[in-house]
Order: sequence, then structure tokens, then C-alpha cells
Amino acid sequence: MIQWEAVTHNTSNAPVTVPYYFIYGAVIPDPDPTQQVFLGYATGTTFRHMGVGLPGTNVQSPRVFFYTITAVVWYPPRSGKNPLDRLIGLSREEVSREIELY
Repeated sequence: MIQWEAVTHNTSNAPVTVPYYFIYGAVIPDPDPTQQVFLGYATGTTFRHMGVGLPGTNVQSPRVFFYTITAVVWYPPRSGKNPLDRLIGLSREEVSREIELY
């Protein structure tokens, strides 16, 4: 389980309400966007990375994992299935390209 402080202001210091936080992960520190994988999203300030740190011989999680949390003010189309689920596993660079299409 990871958690972070809520983003309350944008880069211009104006108040903002953040509907989504995108969670990216990598097995190396300070990765570039092509090395970060989209793990999922949260609408609050916590995220459970399923499978990481579990005991057992059938789980091969990395010993060290690095996360990047990005506040995203984006309102996807309300029709159909939430498109965010189809982004899981894409690189951060690919996710950026995909959400610009909406």
C-alpha cells in the first residue's frame, strides 16, 4: 500500500480538485517515461499495488520498486467502460499519448 499527500494547487498556485492520480512503477530509480509502467489509478491518495511484497514462492515481485504518482485533471467520456483500465501495462509515454486523444 502506498499513500501520498493530496495535490491542492496547480502549477500556477490556483486551487484545484484532482479527480485522478495515475500510478506508474519501475524497477530502476529515476526512470525516464519509457521505463515507467502504468500500474493503475486512484481517486484518492492511496493505492494498493497487488502482488508486491507478498510472501510465497509463487510470487516473483521485485525486491525494490519505485513509484511515480501524477495528479491528473482529466475527465474521460462517460459512455461505455472506463478507458483507464485498458491503459494498465503501457509505458508512461504511451499513456500520455492515449489520453490526449480524448
